[in-house]
Formats: sequence, structure tokens, C-alpha cells
Amino acid sequence: MQAALKQKRLVLFDIDGTILHAKGIGAQALLGAMQQVYGRTFSRKGVVFSGATDPSIVASIFEQNNCTFDEEAQR
Repeated sequence: MQAALKQKRLVLFDIDGTILHAKGIGAQALLGAMQQVYGRTFSRKGVVFSGATDPSIVASIFEQNNCTFDEEAQR
């Protein structure tokens, strides 16, 4: 009977803010990770996070910052 009462943990990632609003911390984390990976800063100005998938958010960030993924991937 104890096995049936065992709690399970569910971890959700909500980078686009459709589940909760965390005052931009997800966007800050993504931009920080991109800065570490690509060695430059990126602006999120003009990028819509809400309802978007992670790959489309990253693609939009590249587009809004006038660079292509291919250019940045070669760094």
C-alpha cells in the first residue's frame, strides 16, 4: 500500500511563459546561455516568447540581432 502513496515529481520547463510568468527570468537564462555559447550578447527586443517553441525563439533572436545560425555556429 505504501508504494501506491509514493509521490512523483514533475518538472516543467516553460521558456515561452505559457504556463507561468516568472518576470523574464527564462529569457534572461536563455540569453545568458547564448552569450556563453556564442561569445557575444544578444538583444531580445522585438522577440515574442509567448506561445513560441524554443527553436523558434532562438531563431527569432538570431534574426533580430542580424545574424544567421550558420554564421554563429561557426564561431
